Amino acid sequence: MKQKGSILILAIVFTGVFLIIVVGLLQYVTVLNKSSVAEQDRERVFEIAESGIHHYQWLFTHNQTDYCDGNTPCPSQPTHGPYTHEYRDPAGDVIGHYDLYIDEPALGSTIATVRSEGYLDSDPSYRRTIEAQMGIPSLANFLFLCNSNMAFASNSHTYGNIHSNGGIRFDGINEGIVQSARNRYWCQPIHGCQPPAEKNGVWGIGGPTDLWRMGVGEIVFANYLASFTELKNLSQPAQGGFYLPPSGRQGWHLTLLNNGTVQIRRVRSASQNGINHEEDYDPAVVSLPANGVIFAEDNVWIDGTLNGRLTVAAAEFPVETGDVNVVINGNITYARGLGQDALGIITQNDIEIGRWLPSDTVIYATLFAQNGKIYRDTNNNIILNSLSIYGGLMYNEVGYFKKVWNDWVVSGYINTYYHFDASLTYGPPPHWPTLGTYQMINWRELQ
Repeated sequence: MKQKGSILILAIVFTGVFLIIVVGLLQYVTVLNKSSVAEQDRERVFEIAESGIHHYQWLFTHNQTDYCDGNTPCPSQPTHGPYTHEYRDPAGDVIGHYDLYIDEPALGSTIATVRSEGYLDSDPSYRRTIEAQMGIPSLANFLFLCNSNMAFASNSHTYGNIHSNGGIRFDGINEGIVQSARNRYWCQPIHGCQPPAEKNGVWGIGGPTDLWRMGVGEIVFANYLASFTELKNLSQPAQGGFYLPPSGRQGWHLTLLNNGTVQIRRVRSASQNGINHEEDYDPAVVSLPANGVIFAEDNVWIDGTLNGRLTVAAAEFPVETGDVNVVINGNITYARGLGQDALGIITQNDIEIGRWLPSDTVIYATLFAQNGKIYRDTNNNIILNSLSIYGGLMYNEVGYFKKVWNDWVVSGYINTYYHFDASLTYGPPPHWPTLGTYQMINWRELQ
């Protein structure tokens, strides 16, 4: 009888232990299942937020200035949203939503910021947010962008990428890609080929040649020209710009001041010796315009130190027959440096590096001669030591800064240094032409 009782007690004990183990296992499995479901929900919420970013990438490919998720009117303001969208599972059932917030590009930037906040309808309190920066590369993405043939002498040093729709003779040192749209082209006497000779798209005694590219395809200039009509409209006071009408004389002299203002004078007469006579304009000194655009319907002479971001445009109408030029009248520098200040100079015809400049000329600017060239007059025996440009050069016709004879500089600058300003790719001068569509720059999850 005692033995039967002992067996019963042991059976009860083992049964209890077994039940405890089973219950523990069931609880563990339940916890694992809940954890797995929670992890699945976490990932699903992330996918919902991510789909909002993909949605806006698609939207930007169809309308680069839509910061209101297709809603009209779209007022100009720093941030837009929230715009709420449904999220459906593969069966087509709505299981969640995402809210979109869009920050417009700041002045002098092409970067828009999109934030997408995703959640499941089953638990809207749990949310995940992804922030993405998308930008359009500007036309200032090149050190040189030229629609014609080019040549670089042996004492030229380039720090950035060069593209020409024509051929390139390169005898200097390149610290970036040198690329031509041509596989072969006819080099002309202006670039040392007498008589004219057929050459590779990029050729010369310079290098390193492993950075040379040929037959890369043409960048069609006509697709990326700035609209002078639009720039003139932007220069009106109601738009936050500054407009200079035809001067009634030779043009306008703009001197950039390092306190964020511009001195304006009317040029009464000018010659190869520079500005001869000028008079103050009313107002004589103005602050940089709020939208960063000064438009002159006349010739412009420019120099000084910029503190801010500014685009100076010069053209007369009709644009097709206008003949307005810009002259760099002295050194142009930045008060705060690259990445902080940015100057763009754009004209319908030529940009000339003036004759009576310092022997070591420094120009911080991005220059764009839409129908003409960027050059220095070399029909004289004036020889200067160096020209250093920090920014970019874009022009339509053959440009030059020196005249070389038997490897000797006989006019212009002996040494030329060209430095690309990498900050201009997505942070160009205000309202500068862009190249292509929005690209993803970076994204991150906000905690």
